[in-house]
Amino acid sequence: MKTPLPIAFLMFLCISTSASANEYVGLRGQISAVRESVVLLLSRDNFSKNDFRKQLKDQTDAVSKRLTQIRPTGSKSAAFKELTTIWHDYSKTYEQDFVKALNSGDQAAARSLITTVQRDRLQRMQQLLTELSAT
Repeated sequence: MKTPLPIAFLMFLCISTSASANEYVGLRGQISAVRESVVLLLSRDNFSKNDFRKQLKDQTDAVSKRLTQIRPTGSKSAAFKELTTIWHDYSKTYEQDFVKALNSGDQAAARSLITTVQRDRLQRMQQLLTELSAT
């Protein structure tokens, strides 16, 4: 028995939408892991743990790479563009300001970054990911 073309097309759309939603759910997990690593790094007494910093750098690079691989469709394009912009700002602040504060031993400045502007960016990214993963 042949599946009528409209039904086959609808099935394809459902599968495609599901795959896109899964991409956003996976991305949410990666971004949350970066946040957890930043908090963990800040809570350590010895900030010169280069192996831990390397792990965090690898995590941020993985998120950046994943963002380049996702191709949003239709109405999700604007939200995805905003997400990408916020992630760029988040990772740039981490790489430049947060790491600089840690390297200089200024734990208060590093903590201030993650509890103010970085927290706000993270919350907005989570909101956008919720929108993007909705069907």
